[in-house]
Amino acid sequence: MLKSNFTFRGKTRVLVIFFIFALLLLATPMKSSAIRSINTGALSTEITNSSFTFDTNPDPFTDTLLPSSAFPFPDTRVVRVAIYDEPNATAPTYDGSSGDNNNNITNLVDILSVNPRIDITVLNAVDISNRVLTTANFDVFAMVDNNPREFIFDMVMDFWLAGGGLITFDGPASFLAYSGILPPESVGNDGYLGYWSFSSDGFNITARHPVAKAYDLETSIPADGGYGYCSWDWSVLSGSAIASDITPIAHGVSDANEITILAFDPTDRGGKVVTIGFDLDHEEIPALDQLIRDSVDWLAPRPKGRIAFDLSHHPRLSIDAWDQNSLWPDYYYGMRDYLVSNGYTLDKLYPAAVGDNFTVERLEPYDMLIINTPDFNYTVGDQVAIETYIANGGSLLAMGDRPDGVWFSKQNEITSTLLAPFGLSIHPTYGVISTTTFNDFILHPTTENTAAGIELSVYGYVNITGPAYPIWHDGSMNIVVAGSEFGEGRVILTSDINWLQSSGGNLDQDDNKQYLLNVANWLTSARANVLIYTDWTVAPSFYRTPLALALNDLGVKYYLTAGFSSPYFDYWNLSLNLYPWDLVIVDNPNYYGLDAFFDEIIEYIDSGGHLLMSFFDVDASSANPLWAKLGFEHNVDFTNEPPVYIWDVGHDIFNQPVNYNANNFTVGTAYLDDGDRLTVFPNATALAGFSPTEQAGDAIIVLRNDEQTLFNSYLIDEFTSDIDDSTYTDSFELWKNEIAFMLRPKLEFNPIFPDPITVGNNRQFTIEIPNFGLSDATLGLIEIVIPGGLGSTSDDLLQPFSVMKGDASLVTWNVQVDAVGNYTLTFTAIYQGFIGTIYGTGNFDVHITVSKGFVFPQYLWYIIGGALGALLIIIIIVAVVRKRKSRIATR
Repeated sequence: MLKSNFTFRGKTRVLVIFFIFALLLLATPMKSSAIRSINTGALSTEITNSSFTFDTNPDPFTDTLLPSSAFPFPDTRVVRVAIYDEPNATAPTYDGSSGDNNNNITNLVDILSVNPRIDITVLNAVDISNRVLTTANFDVFAMVDNNPREFIFDMVMDFWLAGGGLITFDGPASFLAYSGILPPESVGNDGYLGYWSFSSDGFNITARHPVAKAYDLETSIPADGGYGYCSWDWSVLSGSAIASDITPIAHGVSDANEITILAFDPTDRGGKVVTIGFDLDHEEIPALDQLIRDSVDWLAPRPKGRIAFDLSHHPRLSIDAWDQNSLWPDYYYGMRDYLVSNGYTLDKLYPAAVGDNFTVERLEPYDMLIINTPDFNYTVGDQVAIETYIANGGSLLAMGDRPDGVWFSKQNEITSTLLAPFGLSIHPTYGVISTTTFNDFILHPTTENTAAGIELSVYGYVNITGPAYPIWHDGSMNIVVAGSEFGEGRVILTSDINWLQSSGGNLDQDDNKQYLLNVANWLTSARANVLIYTDWTVAPSFYRTPLALALNDLGVKYYLTAGFSSPYFDYWNLSLNLYPWDLVIVDNPNYYGLDAFFDEIIEYIDSGGHLLMSFFDVDASSANPLWAKLGFEHNVDFTNEPPVYIWDVGHDIFNQPVNYNANNFTVGTAYLDDGDRLTVFPNATALAGFSPTEQAGDAIIVLRNDEQTLFNSYLIDEFTSDIDDSTYTDSFELWKNEIAFMLRPKLEFNPIFPDPITVGNNRQFTIEIPNFGLSDATLGLIEIVIPGGLGSTSDDLLQPFSVMKGDASLVTWNVQVDAVGNYTLTFTAIYQGFIGTIYGTGNFDVHITVSKGFVFPQYLWYIIGGALGALLIIIIIVAVVRKRKSRIATR
């Protein structure tokens, strides 16, 4: 209660002070304690914590707190090498040469171990006999002056035929010749003194090739000529059917006809081969060490998809003559060879030593599994594994046959039980004993370029329910091929096992081979987010175009459509509308007609899709609104194949993952109409053009400013030269860089800091990292620098992170705050997308203010202010009442 000698005027002053104080409390604003300043070259701004965002617009990593060498980002993919250890020096029976078998694997281990990206496993003959030598486990098999023992000969052949790479040193020339690998004309003969001999005296490098990319032409590396290492007789080998697939890398010092190092990249079957005429034992030749390491990298398969053929349930038909887990072997070798020659690997899946033959772990390395008419039942575990595998994105090609009560009725029943969850089965009674060409189909991605139909022999029919649907039928809807999509995976069932048969079968009939490729393409791309169209007819196959090889090298899953036949773009348009795609790539150097689908491309872009395009005919539809959407208009056509000059030399598409060491791209293969010069609009940026420096109207490579589209008006495929002397074609390198750029992760770094920040508290300083790009940031590092006086943390200043696409990660430091003041926290981040790419933020700052002592949370200030306001009202009422009473008493 106020004292009686406290005057009313004095009371009024106190009340006014209380009233003002309460209003200030009620009006206290919410104020951020963290402001961030971004210092990345031209970009410099300050934004409050609540509105803070930072799109890194990823640049090659520069200007960081730590040197780039401190960050463990790999430049190349891991290559898994199996080295054959054969201590038995006795020559196998098929080797009639006079050479010694030295087996000095220690030297090879030492040479390869220099590169931490080479993973080395030593296998002996017993290991190999246990079926561990597969492309799912290893990329390259090395034989060091030793030949496989007779009982594992076929297993080594299985590995090579599956697409695995071979590197041999000296004596294994016997195996290569006897097996018919090098050359096929020598099969059954060791080739000694016919195709090869021990007569080498050194190595003169004569080819620019990835195997010898570290060496100048005419580099001479001498060896002990008196000892004699393996060399191949080019005068004989050059007459082989595979001569065009062989590159002589080096010849002897004294005889250019003696090929001492060669690289073999087969186009019809099997994996790559490198032979080196050196036993790694008689002497040391360290000048060859880098060539050996580079050979291993080149040999490793980079497949479009990995396929397994099931032998574990004793199928009626199998692949090779030596397959023991089948009633009728030697029927599907052509199928395997055709798939491998078009960019796939194909392993045989043998019975498991214990437990179920199908497990999620055994199937996981493969994109596609092939089964046919099994004699052995699938266990419950097998069935669960298959259902899980397909639901998770794996795929299955199953083949049944005509039920006849003797040969295939049981096998069809076993297959139908396995396929029940997918709505597919073989009709238990109906079938046809004849050979028929089927031309009727329901439009499906797998029916592309199959105008000649598919041929089946002695076949049954397919029943469908639930999610399954017909594909091929006899015109009366009696189904012979059907499909199903289950979870993230896919299934195709055919009612004939002979349609892929090589030995007296149907593989080469009608469009059976094409349909095989279509099925493998569709099944192995179940998890793909990239759709491509290509019609580069110069390549051996559309699966071996520079675009396809670049995607394989990056490890990108994709679905391929191509200019097989007119109408060329219909199946590309079908898939464009059937499935969601992160990126669509159009590689159109050859055929006209794409303009009919420009509206679909516009719709795709407007829906948020990304487009990468190489196209030659802007002038034919210069008024189409697509071009303005991509950021340019047509200027003038050209047909004289001038060089294309790089204008933005620091841009990613010229620097990573391939560092392109030239200032231009020059045509190696030309068309009559090669492209168009473009005028760029403000919504896009020109990265390269016809003039040595940027000029209006001369643009060729145009990137929209939001990086959603990238357009090439000069046909990338025409850059078949190697201007930068990398030993790879410039077209392959530019495709690889542009794809990596469009699919890269795009991260933001957003601070989440306490508010307010006060002395004496352990506070969490967090950076939120969302990924708005099209691929995962598989490995990243972010570092904090805490200024002197602010405080300390026991957490590592440099912390790792990874962010999946469409997700976000948090990195947090617990900081003990010690002193009042204004401080600047400095951060830097670096991260990797595809191997060989590095992106960074540069340094960025967050400015903070630290206040003293305990600070009430904001809501408490409102409570206190409200309470004081109420108290003020009470005091006023009491004061008024007392004043009134005082006046009455005076009267």
